[in-house]
Amino acid sequence: MKRIVLVACLVLSAAVTPVFAQLAVFDPLNYAEAIQQFLQLEQQYTQLVQTYQQIRSQYQWMLRMAQRVPVDMVSRYRVPPLPWRTPGTTDVYGTSGGWVSGLNIGDTTGVGFRQATQALHEYGSGLTLLPADEISRIKTHYGTVELYDSAAIHAIHGIGAVRQNGKQLLLNLANLEQDAFSTSDEQNTLIAQLNKANALAAVAARGQEATNQILVSMLEERLVEGKRQRDAEVNAINAHIIFAQQAQELYDNSSRGTADAIASFRFP
Repeated sequence: MKRIVLVACLVLSAAVTPVFAQLAVFDPLNYAEAIQQFLQLEQQYTQLVQTYQQIRSQYQWMLRMAQRVPVDMVSRYRVPPLPWRTPGTTDVYGTSGGWVSGLNIGDTTGVGFRQATQALHEYGSGLTLLPADEISRIKTHYGTVELYDSAAIHAIHGIGAVRQNGKQLLLNLANLEQDAFSTSDEQNTLIAQLNKANALAAVAARGQEATNQILVSMLEERLVEGKRQRDAEVNAINAHIIFAQQAQELYDNSSRGTADAIASFRFP
């Protein structure tokens, strides 16, 4: 009813007065499209708010992770370095100085070792004058001494090289410690921390390598000592075998004719 009255009024107005303006035409398709665009904008706004909150949370987490330890790192964690001990000797007769020098800086040729030990001579042609079984035993024992000398020379040089490199190792560790306890922002970035961790791993690997070399030198000496002990045990066993094989014959030879001599003995 209201719509009919409204239409009638509009018709009468058009008949009485001239038309000066055109009525707006309502397009439902445009209206629906506008509503859809509004809903999309609302959805985008909601997603933008969620993204902002997520980024803000990440930023706050990064701020917490960037905070330093609330203590004085140097006074709380620093351990004074232990300097390498350098052996010494009075070297009164000039025989021990080379040995000690090799322990401090290394000795590839073994000059210091030979100065501090008795020289090992050679049998030369005198070896052919000995029994065959004695020659075999002497050669084995001689080789044991040669092996020990070689292992000792290598061990002295290895210890000297490790001690010589230890000075540089202490310096590198001091630099790494200073960087680790630094309060500079440049020294506490993620990349800087990773670089320091890699440097620490490399220094530790180098130290482990030196330790392995010392352990190998000690193992070489233990092998020579094991050979020396084995040679002594083998000589004892071989001697017992010879005694067991020849004991009866030796007894018979030494006791043959003893009973007849006793029976035929007469006091003058």
